[in-house]
Amino acid sequence: MVFGKLKDRRQDSGFTLVELLIVIVVIAILAAITIVAYGNISARAKTTQGATATANTVKVAEAINADNSKYPDLYSDLTTGSTSTKLPSGLTVVQLNNYATVIPATATALSTLFANSTTVFGSTAPSSGNTVVVVPICSAAGAVQGGAVYGYDFTSPSTKVSVSYYGSVNGSTTVSTGSYPKTVDATASTHC
Repeated sequence: MVFGKLKDRRQDSGFTLVELLIVIVVIAILAAITIVAYGNISARAKTTQGATATANTVKVAEAINADNSKYPDLYSDLTTGSTSTKLPSGLTVVQLNNYATVIPATATALSTLFANSTTVFGSTAPSSGNTVVVVPICSAAGAVQGGAVYGYDFTSPSTKVSVSYYGSVNGSTTVSTGSYPKTVDATASTHC
């Protein structure tokens, strides 16, 4: 009788091959979901970092205008900041990929002209959201009227950029030859 109970218990112990396979498949599915979700979270975090960097750059440009009564037309103006504020450490301000290729013959809205990330950042994407591109815009009166600050959108890298404007510039502001300061565009026919 005791021997019969031991024999029954021995046959009932352990998992079958089918049960083990089901557990392995469930773990694999959960791992795949986690990996996909993490990749998207990382891209969104970098994009948020870029949006914060553009906002900080706009604040510095506005502070420079408040301190000096003019918007910056040199990148060194932005990197050194003003008497009241400076760019956060680690934030990199770069020039537009190639001004010469984006000077439209006719007046074109900023939102149309710089809608593509390759136009703004070139073919190489930044490695983090801490890199922004600043495009100062001249007014017809011959002074920088403001500008646009572009951050790379890691969630949709082939087409989108995040943008913030400062001064009197906005997405419908039109630019054409002479719209960029000569200090950042050697091909400009006029300068601020």
